[in-house]
Amino acid sequence: MTMECPYCHEMIEETAQYCPHCGKAVIKSKAEAALEKDENEKVNPSMAEDGKKGQFQQEKAPKSAASYIKENIPNTENWQEMYLSTKGRISRSTFFVRWLLLLVTVGIISVVFSFVPPVAAAFSLIGLIMQITLGVRRLHDLGRSGLWAIIFCIPVLYFVILLALFFMKGDERDNAYGPKPE
Repeated sequence: MTMECPYCHEMIEETAQYCPHCGKAVIKSKAEAALEKDENEKVNPSMAEDGKKGQFQQEKAPKSAASYIKENIPNTENWQEMYLSTKGRISRSTFFVRWLLLLVTVGIISVVFSFVPPVAAAFSLIGLIMQITLGVRRLHDLGRSGLWAIIFCIPVLYFVILLALFFMKGDERDNAYGPKPE
């Protein structure tokens, strides 16, 4: 195939780096080659559907905060299942995140109601019950009985079993307590 020399306008081979007539370099830079692309070729995925350069389609606006919360924050039934159910298994990461969220929530509530000790104590007790149910499900992931979670009520041993639950790897396969958590 042939092309025209941009300097002397003589016809030369397309693969030539120099014009044999005028001797000037005819190597195209990447920018020049890009300018010669087909005008209708899409160079940007967000380009308008008709493919014209410089015309972009408008992006969708982000969802409202209310719809985001509705889609991503569990409803009441899910919260009860997450913190009060002893059925099934939960992974290390899920256990850690839920335990930490529970610790922070109960801690804040206890501080807010510290001037009314019975209320603070009630929330602490509820938090302990929820920690035990989380521990039972984590123990199930390790293939152990949930009765081991009674150790949560013994302050010195609580931290030992808590560290074990944070770091011990669960069963790789389904076990008697359910399928492997995601």
